[in-house]
Amino acid sequence: MKRKFVLPSAALILCGIVLGSCSEDKDYRSHSPVYKDLTLTPNPVYTGQKVNGIVSYNDPGAYLTSCDYQYTVSDGTTGSWHQVSPTESQPEFSFYAPIKSGNYDVTFSAPHIRYSANGTSGTIYGSANTVRANLKVLPSAVINANWGDKKDDLLSKIDVTDSASLLVWKGNVFLEDENSTEMNKDTLQSVRTYHFDNNMLTKVEQTAVRRLTTKSTYNTAMEEWQMDSLVNNYKAATDIFGLISANILDGYSVESYADMTLVGPATDKYPVSSWMTMSEKQKTELVRALWRGEIERYEVVMYSDQTKCVASAYVDKAGTTGNKNNLVLKWVFTKK
Repeated sequence: MKRKFVLPSAALILCGIVLGSCSEDKDYRSHSPVYKDLTLTPNPVYTGQKVNGIVSYNDPGAYLTSCDYQYTVSDGTTGSWHQVSPTESQPEFSFYAPIKSGNYDVTFSAPHIRYSANGTSGTIYGSANTVRANLKVLPSAVINANWGDKKDDLLSKIDVTDSASLLVWKGNVFLEDENSTEMNKDTLQSVRTYHFDNNMLTKVEQTAVRRLTTKSTYNTAMEEWQMDSLVNNYKAATDIFGLISANILDGYSVESYADMTLVGPATDKYPVSSWMTMSEKQKTELVRALWRGEIERYEVVMYSDQTKCVASAYVDKAGTTGNKNNLVLKWVFTKK
């Protein structure tokens, strides 16, 4: 009687093993996510303000050990990160909008994904499809902000540090040679401060410094600049012209030569009306006049739709920027 049941029992066990194996092949087959779309908020956004991206799925994937994510903005901004044991939650990231207004393409992808089991092709790694979205960037009333912005709100939108009644940004300012369509690769260290009155934005100041290459006293600094006039003085001349073409001046223009002024005893020798046609030698002479104190300050007033900007260049004779004779560029923005 016992023999009657031996074969059916064995068959049952064997069938269970086969079915279990089939079930495992089906249930534990890894595959990459399939992304549906990329959503950017806010969109449109103002220049320099924070943008949040979130990626939705058609399929979140299965049995993923890790993912390498990356995003790219068509102005050259990129970001990437590694996530271990990704869940079915939607990938999220953030970045700061370009400082030039316009339309930008933003893409998101997962170029490298590692599986915890074999994938459909028998491998333990793969990648996911790319999704993209268009970002519309509007010009701000003033650098990365708008008049009347509250301090706390602005703190969450732009890359700054809070400092009592001010918001402070440190970085580089790019200057453009008026004879070139490309941005000058030699950038200047810069500090920007946002000023508030009754918790409302009322003024923005930005300062950039062309520093001496050595820690010099006044006399040796003068000799240094004379000896390196073909290099340093030319760069300084380019910087002065860059006052009106810096990348922070999106949408600004000079209305007339009356808005450009020189202060100092040699101003008649270098009329502003001739600056745009100056030879490189004349530009160098102009800068030497600044260093000798014959020109105390160059100042130009520019306007956008909502803002007035007073830009100035002067030589730091007192040494407040670290070395005497550093060239200081300054932009002061107020509501028009």
